[in-house]
Amino acid sequence: MREGRSEFIETYLITGILLAAAMIFIAAVSNGAVPFSSSSIWQGPIALPPSAETTANPAQAIVMPSLKGNISSLSNPTDTLFNPATNSIYVLNRAGDSVSVIDPSSDKVVASIRVGSRPNGIARTGDGSRVYVMNLLSNDVSVIDARSNEVVQTIRVGSMPWGVAVSPDQSKVYVANYGSGTVSVINSSAGAVESTIGVGQGPIGLAFAPGDRYAYVTNRGDGTVSVIDIENGSVAKVIPVGSAPDISMAITPNGYAYILNRGGNTVSLLNLTSNEVTGSITVGLGPYGIGMLGEYAYVLNRGESTISVIDTSKNEVTKTITVGRAPTGSVFTEDGKYMYVTNLNDSTLSIVDLREGRSVDTIKVGASPVTVTLVQGDSKAYVTNEGSNTISVIDTGSLD
Repeated sequence: MREGRSEFIETYLITGILLAAAMIFIAAVSNGAVPFSSSSIWQGPIALPPSAETTANPAQAIVMPSLKGNISSLSNPTDTLFNPATNSIYVLNRAGDSVSVIDPSSDKVVASIRVGSRPNGIARTGDGSRVYVMNLLSNDVSVIDARSNEVVQTIRVGSMPWGVAVSPDQSKVYVANYGSGTVSVINSSAGAVESTIGVGQGPIGLAFAPGDRYAYVTNRGDGTVSVIDIENGSVAKVIPVGSAPDISMAITPNGYAYILNRGGNTVSLLNLTSNEVTGSITVGLGPYGIGMLGEYAYVLNRGESTISVIDTSKNEVTKTITVGRAPTGSVFTEDGKYMYVTNLNDSTLSIVDLREGRSVDTIKVGASPVTVTLVQGDSKAYVTNEGSNTISVIDTGSLD
């Protein structure tokens, strides 16, 4: 009986001590004596401190992305290309007439490759053995051996090469020459231009349609799309679209192309079976880029700092997401849950939750960020900062 009573008294005393400690802690927090920060933890739509249950179980915590550091000594870095074959990131240095090669394992520049004047576009073969760099002012293409990181060929093309795409069978490289109104077709085995095709004014973008029959070229100067028949190497049709169609276009598996028209703040819907425009969708001001994920197309509106979300089953904008000033580049995570967006005018990176349709975090990066690339299973992101000549390395945390 005494033992039972003693246990009861012990339990009573311990409970009282715990309650008193809790009251002291709460009072300290209220008076500001105990600091609390939730900047790196996100628990859902409402920004609340993590609950006791989440704190007790670290596996449930969601750690938001954060700046890990910066890679310096670049020169107006713009476009990037990740090559999984060599686990390398290729960065165009627009002012330095070079390509920097970054090892994402060490976050160091492991090679600097001299190319032509003002590198402006980049692509690789499917196996990652070759990297092609468009040189806008020297009117040529630098061919880089991805194993040795050396230029093995320089191929003369038309005036102001801009857009580039490798054919689905990897046998040819198509180059849109903005200044000469042509497309150069490079035989990748021979390393030489095998034909030149006349298209519209100011060709800038290139993409291949499902089925490998046609290549589509956006002509910014005359507001058209040239349809190239790959088999006979000629223009099969010229299709009027909106004003100043962009280099960026999105092609769906079910045979449609969404053509971004910078001048008219619209997206033209192109049926790739009939090669006819079947509709036009109004988006935000100054559309600058477009990406496709599942049944949705996401348009970056540089003029109003938003993203227009197009439901392709309805072909209408169903949501508008606010991000930073002048969104310029973007990438989707592999699981399709998040979108990283660079904001040129406020030097930030927005993290957009696509399920909620809103920006859930903003990270300060270098000046004038342009592109963003995810690597190593989305564990790290690399942001090119043209204004500060750096690349910001982002630790992507553990997003749900």
